Amino acid sequence: SHSVVHRPTIARWIQAEGLGCEKDPELAAALFRMAAESGDVVAKFNLAGMYLRGEGVPESEEKGIRLLEEASAEGLDPASVQLADIKASVEDYAGARGILERIVPEGDVPSRSAKNLAAMCYQGLGGPVDKVKALGSSLKMAELGDRDGLGYGKTFAGELTTDEVRKAAVWAKVDDWYEAFLAYARDASGKA
Repeated sequence: SHSVVHRPTIARWIQAEGLGCEKDPELAAALFRMAAESGDVVAKFNLAGMYLRGEGVPESEEKGIRLLEEASAEGLDPASVQLADIKASVEDYAGARGILERIVPEGDVPSRSAKNLAAMCYQGLGGPVDKVKALGSSLKMAELGDRDGLGYGKTFAGELTTDEVRKAAVWAKVDDWYEAFLAYARDASGKA
């Protein structure tokens, strides 16, 4: 529900994407640009991808990243995930971590985003070592379906107090099930 899309726009988008006819990347880019300029956040994300790939427009990492930053700032999680991946790939860990710390607790991200944040927080990449957020990110990984999150979480929880484990769960918005995790982690390690 980011913006109202009118039927003629949808028909032109279908034509631009080549659904049922030949794909026209230049037309798609022009339509996405018009929609992006009128504030459509999803169009900004799509146009960013076209600039990054050089599809229908001259390739421009600068324009693509600027559009991703706009879409991310407007709350479009796929744009935030892609932007964090790009920043991490060029070792801008502070930039990647800032984005991931904002979006991982909400959970509308791939589990690898939570895994990347757990590693950054545990190792102190892009900011100080933060074992509470490392644990929270690991628990979010598990909630997103990556069972490795429980293993990482058990390791991290062994280095934290029970209160810190609770803080991690609240930060990651997994506090509805963290007590079961705590029993699992403490039972395995023998720590109280």
